[in-house]
Amino acid sequence: MTNPHSTDPAPHGPAAARHRQIGPGSASPGHHASVVIVGAGFAGLGTAIRLLQEGYRDLLILERADEVGGTWRDNAYPGCACDVPSRLYSFSFAPNPTWSRRFAPQKEIERYLKRCVDEYDLTPRFGSAASCSAQPGTLSGCAGTWTPAPDHSAPGWW
Repeated sequence: MTNPHSTDPAPHGPAAARHRQIGPGSASPGHHASVVIVGAGFAGLGTAIRLLQEGYRDLLILERADEVGGTWRDNAYPGCACDVPSRLYSFSFAPNPTWSRRFAPQKEIERYLKRCVDEYDLTPRFGSAASCSAQPGTLSGCAGTWTPAPDHSAPGWW
């Protein structure tokens, strides 16, 4: 049987995946995740998707805001758009051949990120402790673990 507290990041076989799945509400005190991704912008979502594609199953995405999108969620001013051709500003594993313009507007990029969350089924990877602060966590150098501390004053994902 697979040890759910193993630091082996890439389980093999259906039994390992079934026992190491993280879902909503599983980010409770004492829960173990081999990988914690802080932020649900392009980098965080891309990291999560690639880790899932490589077989990592026990990962958790923490996001302070109520929505995914990072910069593209936070910056919604008139004329906000990508300054890189949109074809290059998308995940290589999730190309978007239907960008409306060469330099896609903010809302379209935000929709693309939300579509990636849906297509790669990332929603269950957001735990109920998604509003954690990196500073007050506990780092154990000997064990090689970091225990994030929930910030109960911030709005959570759920």
